[in-house]
Amino acid sequence: MLRDLKHRGLSGVDRIVSDDHKGLKNAARKHCQGVRWQRCQVYYLRNIPGHAPASQRGTLAQAFSRLFCPETMEEARTVRNEILRIFGKKAPEAMECLEEGFDKALNILTFPK
Repeated sequence: MLRDLKHRGLSGVDRIVSDDHKGLKNAARKHCQGVRWQRCQVYYLRNIPGHAPASQRGTLAQAFSRLFCPETMEEARTVRNEILRIFGKKAPEAMECLEEGFDKALNILTFPK
């Protein structure tokens, strides 16, 4: 797909947003060298609660709604650290997922405005 888009004239791409699919990420590296990849925030957020106890999922969803409001990566990390502090013992597997994908899901905050 990416190769076909390039052959049809696609240019000026500065980022690719997708889920965490290895094949798509490899294709992006191969056919769009130098383009930054960002993990899709929707898929990222949908994945995390599945690793939390059912009793914590609603509260986690409310906490995550604040995660994508900050305008800088520093502010986002502050919110993330607060979420980790609150849910670290209640939902450790979910917090591990939060940490693993955080930088790639909020990569957009590192782009100039």
